[in-house]
Amino acid sequence: MRGAAPGGAGRSSGGCAVVQRKFAVGDRVRLTAEKHSVKSPQDVYTISRMLPAEAKIWQYRVKREGDGQEWVVSETQLVQVTPES
Repeated sequence: MRGAAPGGAGRSSGGCAVVQRKFAVGDRVRLTAEKHSVKSPQDVYTISRMLPAEAKIWQYRVKREGDGQEWVVSETQLVQVTPES
């Protein structure tokens, strides 16, 4: 469902620009929040669920690969894991 707009219809309402999702279920990410910025293997998360937008910002449920801890985070708190990170 990558690329869907908040509201689910793929259209903007009220003249707002359509904002596409940056991540899909299964993508590997890191949290950008300062307290979570340590680069160790257990700090890699996998997108486990796409959630509705809050304040026009997509939300995701992520699961940490090291210990299975889960968080709900906004798209602005995530960066894609690259092979060298």
